[in-house]
Amino acid sequence: MIVTHKDRNGKAWRFDLRDATPYQMGLFRRVVYAVRNVVKAEGLTLAYLANLDGNDAFLDEIEAAVLSALSQRFPAPQEQARPARVSGTVNVNPSTVSGTVNTNRADDEPTRYYWENF
Repeated sequence: MIVTHKDRNGKAWRFDLRDATPYQMGLFRRVVYAVRNVVKAEGLTLAYLANLDGNDAFLDEIEAAVLSALSQRFPAPQEQARPARVSGTVNVNPSTVSGTVNTNRADDEPTRYYWENF
């Protein structure tokens, strides 16, 4: 299973946990949840607000270090680039097309929804 997580700066992290058991998935989820909660809970304390910029930078480093270590241990496969879409044009070799295509949509049946079958 591919797990995604956004850190407090909006960076998306992906982890590959395909071989993990449901129990291990729960443990992983709790670790990521704990990192997120430390960041949220500490932001509400007066001690944190006393040096807001320094504490924000420190928590950013801790969060990035934990997520980076998890990312190295559970690397997610790279997303394959989707082919670019050219709007309005389709390249078709006429010698490979056989048969006829009905382009008259008025003759087609309208789309039916599952609740119309009851």
